[in-house]
Parts: sequence; C-alpha cells; structure tokens
Amino acid sequence: MTTIYVWFRRPFHIMVKEAIDTLYIRRFDLVTAVCEATRRQTVARGVSRDKTEVLISGISPGRVAEQVDRQAVRARFGVTDAEVVFVYVARYYPEKAHETLIRAFQVASRQQPRIRLLLLGKGPLEGEIRALVTQLGLSAKVLLPGFVADVPVVLAAMDAMVHASLAEGIPLAVYEGMLAGLPVIGSDVDGTPEVVIDGQTGWLVPPKDIAALGERLCLAASRKDLRDEYGAKAKRLIVANYNLDIAVNRLQNAWTRVIIGREPGAGA
Repeated sequence: MTTIYVWFRRPFHIMVKEAIDTLYIRRFDLVTAVCEATRRQTVARGVSRDKTEVLISGISPGRVAEQVDRQAVRARFGVTDAEVVFVYVARYYPEKAHETLIRAFQVASRQQPRIRLLLLGKGPLEGEIRALVTQLGLSAKVLLPGFVADVPVVLAAMDAMVHASLAEGIPLAVYEGMLAGLPVIGSDVDGTPEVVIDGQTGWLVPPKDIAALGERLCLAASRKDLRDEYGAKAKRLIVANYNLDIAVNRLQNAWTRVIIGREPGAGA
C-alpha cells in the first residue's frame, strides 16, 4: 500500500519524477489518496479505481486552544482588536504563492486599511518575501514572525485564514484553522474545495488571481457576521468528518483488507 498526497504537475523535473511514480504505483495492492481530488487524478494516470481509496489526514479535536487571551496573543504581533488579521500558515516554497497573496493584500489594504496579514512559517523563499513586503511598503501591515511553536493558540486569536497555494491535497494547516473556528479564503485547487466550501465554510478563489483574492479579503474584512457564521460551520465540518479517530479507523480497515484480503469482521 502507498499514499499519494498531491500531484504537482510542475515544474519539469517534478513531472519526470511523477511519471516514474505513476509506473510503480500501479503495482501496489492499494493506492490511497488524502482527498477525492487526488484520487481522481491518480485514476486518470492509469491506476485502477478499484485499487484506490481516500484515506483522510485527520486532526485531533484536542488541537484547538481553549480560553485564549486574545488581546495578549495579538499584542505579541503588534495588532489590536480594532484590526482584522488574516493568517497564512505555510512554508516559504513556490507552490505556496506568497507573492500572489501579498500583492492581493496590497490591493485589499487600500480599501480596508484596518487589515493585517500574519505569515507563519519558514523556508528558502523567506528572504525574497521579506524583500517584497518592504518593497511594497507593507512592513507595518504584513507580519513575518517566522516559526511559531504555539500555532493553535495563535490561530484562536485571529479573524480568518487564507491559503493561497497552487497545489494541495488537503492542507493540515487549513484543518487547524477551521478547527479554531476560522473561515478560510482558499485557492480552488485539488482537495481544498472539499473542506473550504464556498459560501459555507469560507470563500474559494482561482489560483494566482490577485484581483479575486483581493476582493475576498475585502469582503471577509468587512463582514464579521460572515466570518462568524462560516467559521462556526468550518469547525463543525472538521470535527464531524475529519477528526483523527475517523482517520485512524479508516487506515486500520485499509491495512486489514490489504493483509487478509477482506473487510474487517467479514467471514472467511
């Protein structure tokens, strides 16, 4: 059994690697995917649908931070309750599209001067992103604290999450944000729409679309009622359908089928 998280389909050297992977995974008894989108893409590569299955990456409901001192947490980053803070949790890699997000934020901040953007993470493009923030005159509004150990606590004190990446299975960072009760503005790619349901748990935008992302940032900033409504629905969705117990149970059942050749509990 093997697992596919995402098919990147770019750049060329990744395409070559994925072509080789495609040849080998056809030999496995079971090929699992973390979301339905990745499963469909795997089948499209020639793997029999009967040999594929979705096994979600679950999250423990205990990851949510309770009784957080919102003002104190926000003060760590120099923001107040009067500001609307969007948070992005992602490593600084090309597929995470930080530049698209920052340029969209620049557009949105002209209409919504109270918004702030908190970028959590590290990575090889961090220097370039910091330089871009400075170049665009956004240093007071785009905050880059680097690695943060207590992510659930920080998320609980924010107003909304944004996830601008170009390729995903279903990002665990989005699970965490939704579990914290945050609505999500997400790129309409791969498995993200399976949890970021447009008009219910957040908003979807086309990848790399600066104008559309800027518009959604403005909308989310101006509509606390929608942030509260979508955030509550987001949390319910994750707890009900993507919790760790469900994920572990499905994984155990899958391994049992592979090893003994039948469903758990089925007769010989």
